[in-house]
Amino acid sequence: MRELENRRAGRVVAPQPWLKFPLSPSAFPILRQKLSGNYYYSKQRYSEYSALKLARFSLTSANYSYDYFGSTSKFVLRKPSPTHGTSAVGVLLNIERELDTFRSGDLEVASKFAREIELRLSTDVESNLEMLPSSHSPDISWGHLDHSSGFPGLIVEIAYSQKRKALKDLAYEYFCTSLGKTRIMIGVDIESSGKSRKATLLMWKSWLEHDATGAQVKYDLCAESVFRNDDGSPNLDSGIEFSLQEIAPDAPFSEQVANCKVRIDGAKLYERLCNAEELEKAWKTEAKEAKEAQERPESAIRLPQHLDRSPEEMMEKYPGLGVRSVP
Repeated sequence: MRELENRRAGRVVAPQPWLKFPLSPSAFPILRQKLSGNYYYSKQRYSEYSALKLARFSLTSANYSYDYFGSTSKFVLRKPSPTHGTSAVGVLLNIERELDTFRSGDLEVASKFAREIELRLSTDVESNLEMLPSSHSPDISWGHLDHSSGFPGLIVEIAYSQKRKALKDLAYEYFCTSLGKTRIMIGVDIESSGKSRKATLLMWKSWLEHDATGAQVKYDLCAESVFRNDDGSPNLDSGIEFSLQEIAPDAPFSEQVANCKVRIDGAKLYERLCNAEELEKAWKTEAKEAKEAQERPESAIRLPQHLDRSPEEMMEKYPGLGVRSVP
């Protein structure tokens, strides 16, 4: 809570993108309630569902989000970078472009099946299992309307910095939490250290294995494709693919779309990732220049006057506005 308060108040200049805290499964509901109550309705009581939504909203409104890993008893506070967001958009556009090809295609069964696969940008994946509490907000997900649960069939996570180590745990918890209803998790593993610039597409898949006593959720890393090498050069033949059926195997007519493949093109993702990194560098340079300009009144540009509020009102609400702005 102290870390979040400091971040919201602007006291943390360069927040870590993936900050972990140990937290027991029994303590997670208490923290979740505090997150919601502390920022909104501290004197009222809410259900667990309401507390969860308020907690998510209080963090999202400050451009933060969180994960709770019940399997490792870790609470993670996230602050996505511009590169992270742009890379996520790259995967989103790639998959949507592939789905649109089927949606507008001549094969009627594939067209109907693909039209019923919907993009979900703000889906929380929550565990209903007492023995494994968890809470995650996927970067992107898709679900089929006739899939037999509310869980997304396909999830994408962009990993960078410390989050890279959590991809395996994310796959495990998504598959366990959904009892196998989530069938595919794709990870984009981005290294940006001085030693390596490698970027890799990874794909985990789950399935149910039946025996005399019932069924067990199984999963494995099924594909791994390096689309940017250690030296930063592209791997033009890279990419991964999956079928429409694998997103929702229990949906009607899924067996008829088993050969309809969706491909994530590594070369296109490479180009978008490099552009995103250059853009983030430019943003950081501009932010540094703007900060330096604030210390040089003679080179600063004053902000325009608000059209509907008087200068006095604006100064009272935002005292720093009348001082200096951008170079």
